[in-house]
Amino acid sequence: MTAEPRPDLSILVCAYNMARELPRTLHTLSRAGQRGADDINWEIVVLDNGSEPAVDEDALQSVLPGVRVVQPDAIRASPAAAINRTMEQLTGQLVGLWIDGARMTSPGVVRLALEAWRADPSRVIGTLAFHLGHDVQMRSVARGYDAAAEDALLASVPWREDGYTLFDIAVLAGSSQPGWFGCISETNGVFMDRKLWKALGGLDERFAAPGGGLVNLDLWERAVARSDRHPWMILGEGGCPDHC
Repeated sequence: MTAEPRPDLSILVCAYNMARELPRTLHTLSRAGQRGADDINWEIVVLDNGSEPAVDEDALQSVLPGVRVVQPDAIRASPAAAINRTMEQLTGQLVGLWIDGARMTSPGVVRLALEAWRADPSRVIGTLAFHLGHDVQMRSVARGYDAAAEDALLASVPWREDGYTLFDIAVLAGSSQPGWFGCISETNGVFMDRKLWKALGGLDERFAAPGGGLVNLDLWERAVARSDRHPWMILGEGGCPDHC
């Protein structure tokens, strides 16, 4: 029996009660959603941290063939421990983390993350965050922006065929206001060499708040420090949360 080739890149997508949003995220991370990645072998693993009902792996195969869904042995409010355990099972030398599985991404992320890693694997790789809508969702939700408005907004652009059209209906998140050449405070689509992940000890499991609280910001801060304060930032790409 021929062994499966080791992936160039392993991406872990953490999900909790995202039946509406998760398929969208996975489409943007699939071969149909990514560009210039024909010669790249990447795997996507979804960590279902206690969704009710549970994430249906079979249903997701139509969106992303080959996707795997795993559940932690023990469900905790914070996914930090479960993410750390699952990362140990991934086999790519370059690993990526979507701590919020309701985050669609633009079409060049996979290709450019791998290019950055190959150029200098000692540095963490980040992506900017955007919010769907005409304002950041902390303000737009107070003015009536909801799931129905978001669905209508997504229907107004051909994002399934061209993920870059998401930028036409999005604004920079507050944490990414400095832009591609500034100092951002966190990144949802984060990549790093497996050796760097291990050196950092993964996520700090003392962050026990639901969803992990500030655990993602802490990871980025520590990873940037380990990169001599010069992380890779993927220009012209980013991720949009498809939830409100």
